Amino acid sequence: MRTAPVIDHRTALAALDAIRDAVEARGKTAAIAIVDAHGELVAFVRLDGVQLGSGPLAINKAYTAARLNRASRVLGETVRAKGIDVAFYGDPRYVGFGGGMPVRVDGVNAGGVGVSGRRVGRFDAAGRSAGHRQRLNARCRQPAAPGVTSPMLRATSPSPVACR
Repeated sequence: MRTAPVIDHRTALAALDAIRDAVEARGKTAAIAIVDAHGELVAFVRLDGVQLGSGPLAINKAYTAARLNRASRVLGETVRAKGIDVAFYGDPRYVGFGGGMPVRVDGVNAGGVGVSGRRVGRFDAAGRSAGHRQRLNARCRQPAAPGVTSPMLRATSPSPVACR
């Protein structure tokens, strides 16, 4: 039987808290979304003061990153380079803005994180640079082995967010 890594609710909330703390420490505001490998929402927060439209955009950034297993900004770069519209991909929820990052557990796609509303640069650059590394106090579990956990979900540059 093949198993796939999952982001459980506790893990998602711990990650959400760590990202929120990093955003607030910079004096910024944002909408933050965490989705599973299928792009389904697991956790979400819209911080005070962020524009209302940032919520759906954060969710769609996370969705794009999880479904395509790559940073959402890469999709934007790809469609611009090819001179095509993002609609070419056939999913109206895909977005090509920076701010969506895939989450991988032992190299396998487990979901995505999306951040929108900050005017401090891309989440994939700002959130994972050496000065902003965040250990997200969370564990990713394998459904076939409920007691098996990975030590930390953490942001590392330049690879996607990964559980190790």
